[in-house]
Amino acid sequence: YFVPPAVVLVKEKDHWVMKEELFGPILAICIADSIENACLIANDTKYALTGALFSRNPRHIAYARTFFN
Repeated sequence: YFVPPAVVLVKEKDHWVMKEELFGPILAICIADSIENACLIANDTKYALTGALFSRNPRHIAYARTFFN
């Protein structure tokens, strides 16, 4: 099967897209209200294959380096 590139915006941290191992050009975006909650959401996945942080805030980058596993 072919899945074209997709971007998925989810509003719940427990959405199935955030919990399943998906293969393909899929980007799942979950908006968090703080860098601390963003790291908690990211670290609460079973597979944790790929993650990224995009920020211009040096404090956010330092926090993610420490707490984003």
